Amino acid sequence: DGRVFSVTGAGRGRGREHALELARNGATVVVNDLNVSLRGDADDSGKSPADEVVEEITAMGGTAVTNGASVSDWEAMEALVRDTVDRFGDLHAVVNNAGFLRDRMLTSMTEQDFDAVIDVHLKGTFTVEVMQGCGKGSGGSEVAVMIGDEKLTFMVKDTGGFQNFETRDV
Repeated sequence: DGRVFSVTGAGRGRGREHALELARNGATVVVNDLNVSLRGDADDSGKSPADEVVEEITAMGGTAVTNGASVSDWEAMEALVRDTVDRFGDLHAVVNNAGFLRDRMLTSMTEQDFDAVIDVHLKGTFTVEVMQGCGKGSGGSEVAVMIGDEKLTFMVKDTGGFQNFETRDV
């Protein structure tokens, strides 16, 4: 449809599916993924999942590029928005899927695990929210996707803040 989306956490899982579906519907997609395992650890096992998603999108005739920045890095997210607007002329929305699994009770987490979770899941959501507003100003939205307790919650943020909550069973 000619719109430009950035999808965080787009190398695997729901983020990957969001990126592919947006491309099937004619969107240009910035595939943002850190190339880490599902636990958030470095993954040097070969081609990055983001590169594979971009290859799938281009094979179906779509337009996509990779971005390996961390959603918790303020300057990197600012650069993602700026580079996307410079390259494609706009950024219409960000689908925020970035996250990883630390399958532990809070009381058994290490400080390093806790900091990593806060960086990606809390600071990352905040950073994506603020930086997405730095786009060209075409009335873009952020779609935050939150997963927990067998529920999938979609929150759409427009000029008035997060609204239009929708929760589905997964």
